[in-house]
Parts: sequence; C-alpha cells; structure tokens
Amino acid sequence: MESGEAIAIVVFGVGITVDLVRDADRRIDYYYYYYYYYYYYYYYYYYYYYYYYYYYYYYYYYYYYAEYAICTTRLVCPFDSMASFYHVVVFPEPGDKNDSPRDDVNEHGTPLLWATFPP
Repeated sequence: MESGEAIAIVVFGVGITVDLVRDADRRIDYYYYYYYYYYYYYYYYYYYYYYYYYYYYYYYYYYYYAEYAICTTRLVCPFDSMASFYHVVVFPEPGDKNDSPRDDVNEHGTPLLWATFPP
C-alpha cells in the first residue's frame, strides 16, 4: 500500500434528529431520538480505493460512536422506558482487528455497554 502525501481534513457538526421508527419484532411505533456529533479525516492515497476506504471508515466510525455514547448515557432519552428501544450500530474500539459494524444489542433490545466505555 503506497500512500501519497497526507492531507488531513477535519469537519465538526452537531445536531438532533427525531424519527418515528417501527420495530418489526414488537409491532409498535416509537420515537427514536438521537443526538449526533461527528468528524472525519482522511489521507490522500495514490490509489483511490484506499482514499475512499479511510474516508468512509473514519466518518462512520466517529458518527456511530458518538451516537452510541449519548444514547447509553441517556442524555437525550426522555424516558427510561424508551431507552430500552434503542438499537444502535457501533464500531470496534480503535485497534480492534474487526473493523466491520456490528449490533451490540441484547435480547431485550437494550444496547450493551463496553466494559471500557466511560460512564
């Protein structure tokens, strides 16, 4: 993998989104609140494939990581009963060899906390 000169770009953004989501398993509708904070950066590679891969990975990694953090700390979950309906996609911690997204949700639909995740 031969890379070109590094060009770093950082973009910050914040926002709040409210969606009405249908849970197929429970056959009910519920409001899905989440606050998002994201940033991404990438390095310019000689090969377009690597440039695209890293842009995609870092952008989505930090987007979902922030969403997961805030949902599980219930900063924007209006009711405890609604918090159990959260279904979030999280990425492995930095350095994890498995860099594919996964669903960390238990049988009750509650997101599973990482042991190393800050309170």
